Parts: sequence; structure tokens; C-alpha cells
Amino acid sequence: MELKKFALVACMIPAVSLVSAPQASAKTVVTYAAGSWDKVGYTESIYLHNQQIESTQTISSGGGNVQIRPSGISGTNTYVVWLYETDGDKINKQLIGKKYGYGTNPLTWDVSNFVDGTNGKAEIFAHIGYAKVEQSGYFTFYD
Repeated sequence: MELKKFALVACMIPAVSLVSAPQASAKTVVTYAAGSWDKVGYTESIYLHNQQIESTQTISSGGGNVQIRPSGISGTNTYVVWLYETDGDKINKQLIGKKYGYGTNPLTWDVSNFVDGTNGKAEIFAHIGYAKVEQSGYFTFYD
């Protein structure tokens, strides 16, 4: 019986030595995970007016979904957000969509159809305003 165990173990040793660990690469590639949100740009303070709009920063997106996360806004306040794609200036813009914001609920748009140019990005900005109650709030883009 002991001889059979020795023979079995002896046969397994060559098989184990054939398995090698993957080699580490000198090149490191950092990519953002699909399905996770990455902050883009900076958090900015915007005053929500009753009868006018404020314009946000312009951010670059590789496509997929873009989200605006408001903070510091009353949960009962409502406002309008227009999301645009632009190429160079905010005068020549294309409307991606209009949504109504409610307090601090995040707003999400699919911008896949707006990726263009030599950089393969969509340049995105928003107009925010026409609030039920005038107040300051903070807005952050996520991609």
C-alpha cells in the first residue's frame, strides 16, 4: 500500500512543476472599471434661479452614461437640467436631453451617441435653473 502512495505522489510532482505563475508586466495600464462611477471635473457651486439658468463646467466623457449629482439642495426643491454636447464653445451645442431635478437625486443620461472628434470624447456641459425655490447647491459630474 505504501508503494502505491509513493508512486502516486511521484507522478504528481512533474505535473505540478509544469504550472508556472504569470509573469509581471513592466507596462501598467490603468483603466476605469465599466459599471463604476468616476468623478469628472470638480464640484461646483451653482445658484438655482427661478427664471434663469447657470452654466456648468465642460467635462469630457468617453461615452456610456454621465451623471450629475447635486448636493446641498432642499429635498422639496425642483429645477430643470439641460445636458448638452459641444465642440469648442458653448454656442454651438447639441441638446442631449432635458430632465427635472428633485432635491439631491442624481440625474443620468446616455451620451454614447454624442462621442465624436479626433479624441473620441463627448464634451458635456449643463444649464441648470428654473428652480421652484432659489438657493445655492453643489453639482458634480460622474462618468
